[in-house]
Amino acid sequence: MAAVRVVNGGNKTNPIDLVRKARQIFTDDGGYDLVYVVCDGDVAGLAAARLLAQKPLRNATRQATTVQVIANQPCIEFWLLLHFEYSSGACSAAEAQTRLCSHLTGYHKAERKIFEMAAAGLDMACQNAARLKAEHAASGAVTPDTDMAILVERLREMKKLSGI
Repeated sequence: MAAVRVVNGGNKTNPIDLVRKARQIFTDDGGYDLVYVVCDGDVAGLAAARLLAQKPLRNATRQATTVQVIANQPCIEFWLLLHFEYSSGACSAAEAQTRLCSHLTGYHKAERKIFEMAAAGLDMACQNAARLKAEHAASGAVTPDTDMAILVERLREMKKLSGI
């Protein structure tokens, strides 16, 4: 049976600290098969976090894994914005948040029900993310970007395997 544990970064906000925290939780517990870290990509430390994330970990059954970094550039609000509209132009974190607020009145960063609020657009967001990746591959651009569709697909696979 698949189980998912979500751990808030707490006072850890930069990618390298989040990867360190994820590795420590994995090492202390050992009961996981996969580890993901979701972070904003417009901050220092993303490259170093990706390097650290590639160092192998072994769970309690000695199965090897690595931390998967799910970066959102410039920020998580860009991923949420893709639930409502396609965007490929450069934008700052503040611009992404402002544009998101035009779709989700009253949105704020600490919104605890944000994923429920945006759930109806999840398929659109995944399609928009795939379209953006294809455009980046053709043009050589790297931002804005999101890896969240990778995590969504994995969660959907887990759900199917669990029969939920």
